[in-house]
Amino acid sequence: MADAEPEVDAAASAAAAGDADAPRSQNASGGSDGGTGGLDGAAATAASATASAGPAGEGTTVPLTQELIAKSLSLIARTGNGLAHAYTRFELHGAGVTTLDNLEKYPHVRYVDCSDNALVSIDALAGLEYLLAFDAHGNKLKTVSPLLEKKKYLQHVNLAKNQLAEFKIQSWPIAAWLNLNENQLKEVTLEDYPELTHFEARGNKLKDLGKLNTPKLRRLYMAANEITTLTGLETKPELQILHLRGNKLEVLDGLTDKLTNLTYLNLRANRIAAWPEVEKLKVLRALRILSLAENPIDQTEGYRLEVIMRLPKLDKLDKDPISPEEREDALASIAEAQDPAQ
Repeated sequence: MADAEPEVDAAASAAAAGDADAPRSQNASGGSDGGTGGLDGAAATAASATASAGPAGEGTTVPLTQELIAKSLSLIARTGNGLAHAYTRFELHGAGVTTLDNLEKYPHVRYVDCSDNALVSIDALAGLEYLLAFDAHGNKLKTVSPLLEKKKYLQHVNLAKNQLAEFKIQSWPIAAWLNLNENQLKEVTLEDYPELTHFEARGNKLKDLGKLNTPKLRRLYMAANEITTLTGLETKPELQILHLRGNKLEVLDGLTDKLTNLTYLNLRANRIAAWPEVEKLKVLRALRILSLAENPIDQTEGYRLEVIMRLPKLDKLDKDPISPEEREDALASIAEAQDPAQ
């Protein structure tokens, strides 16, 4: 008997019936190349309901309707078991919805972009077994439910510009990219993120770098917090970029010679005032790009030459490349300091 022809997932097909738009292109992280996913009357209706009912997230529920779902599904692909085809992408912006309830009825969805709504819950994502990426930035989330713990295929998450006062997801085992920018976090713990390479938590209220069990981390962005101490960096030997602009650092203890791959360090607009702190950067053998502007130390006479003398391997300081002439002047000053009789 001949094999049965693969069928499109019935629920997804029914929801998307009447959607004449061709599937939109998708980038590597599952995000879109722009647009609102063809949302027209349905999104306008939801947004209108939000406006008439009052501010969403303050006791008002704006549901994810079947009509919105139908307008928001795209990208037909083979299902995880290989026996059928289903819509795998959901994209909905600016509709004012406060919940994703009903989306769990489409378990083959892998990419979710629900940014710039009024979401107070994303619990429905727990029902998406094959979820690879979700973008929920620009909503009203105050927490992330433990229902989303240990999503085994999840790789890319954007939760920026919410109202998160806590983040307690202990493990996303293969997640590589996580953005928690512009929330209200006072501390952050990533207990078990063995594959994470990119983490952002700018614009929160963090006092330190948190407890990050992220041995493969390469890029760490913690600008615009209230950080005063550097801890835990010795466990991140693959770190290449460390961005700490706009914090409250006065001392640079915690930087270690185990950061053998760190090439970029941004310390702009902190409180570094003493040359012994700059001396501590000598342990960073791979460091080539440094920003120290807007610290008290940059008001020191001969500041730029002094930095180059202490860190002669730098290629760029405060966005400006180090010129051959500056390098020669630094070498001459070092020689003079070593032999005042010259």
